[in-house]
Amino acid sequence: MKKYIIKYRVLLEGSASLENKEIKIANCMSPLHAQIRLEDHLKKKYVNFKQLIVKECKEDYDINNIFSQFGDMFGGNSDSGKFFGGI
Repeated sequence: MKKYIIKYRVLLEGSASLENKEIKIANCMSPLHAQIRLEDHLKKKYVNFKQLIVKECKEDYDINNIFSQFGDMFGGNSDSGKFFGGI
C-alpha cells in the first residue's frame, strides 16, 4: 500500500468552492483509489458536496518511510514506518 498527496478543489452546492486544498492519503493501491477515498470522505463531510476537482495526485516518497520498511533487516524496529495520518 502507498501514500498519495492530492492537491484539489471542491465545488459545493449553494456555497463558495474550497480552493487550493492538499491532503495525504495512506493505504491506497493506486492514485485512483486515493482519489475515490478522498471523494467518499468529502461526501460524508459536506452535505452540499457537488464535485471533486483533482489538480495533482502523486505518490508520497517519504525517504524516512522507505528506510523504515527495512528496519528489521538492518536491526531496527519494524513498527517505526507505520503511517496513521490522512484519511
